[in-house]
Amino acid sequence: GLYHENIILLLDSFETTHEFCVVTEFAQGDLFEILEDDRNLPEEEVRKISQQLVHALYYLHSRRIIHRDMKPQNILISSNGMVKLCDFGFARSMSTNTIVLTSIKGTPLYMAPELVQELPYNHTVDLWSLGVIIYELYVGQPPFYTNSIYTLIHLIVKDPVKFPDMSPDFKSFLQGLLNKTPSERLTWPDLLKHPFVKETEQEKKERK
Repeated sequence: GLYHENIILLLDSFETTHEFCVVTEFAQGDLFEILEDDRNLPEEEVRKISQQLVHALYYLHSRRIIHRDMKPQNILISSNGMVKLCDFGFARSMSTNTIVLTSIKGTPLYMAPELVQELPYNHTVDLWSLGVIIYELYVGQPPFYTNSIYTLIHLIVKDPVKFPDMSPDFKSFLQGLLNKTPSERLTWPDLLKHPFVKETEQEKKERK
């Protein structure tokens, strides 16, 4: 099982004639609701959410699990600001000898360039999606946004990301995640040490 404070706890699962049901711990609302209500969040709030999502993904990736469907609807947030990553419907294990996977799953808006092109991919697709979500929390919409799937794929693959005003650390964090070349993307262990999400001693104590 997956036991991490920033990953939704799976309590039970059962099948009916028509459905597969999953019982999880209760979490209040998702980031999609926050985006609909507030449109965007201040940088400090985005930083706190980013820290928790980075810890959740590090936990998954260190167990060789790729989420593959990171999007605001799959990130729950409680009234005290605790973030929980959920919905592992598309999650896929990486075996030690086949790190590269090639099936396309998930939501195009948050997909990495290599995924929308149906190229081989690895855990860094989750890190691109994390970058898109964090960008959207701050700006109010994803870096590439259009109703046409064809145009969206073209933008994700070809268009440079436009960065609004933000702190240098925040910009460097997003630039690292939203790198179109997977091998150059910000990843472990450097991601944990990045100044935008690196915890202060006080934050470490609070988390414990």
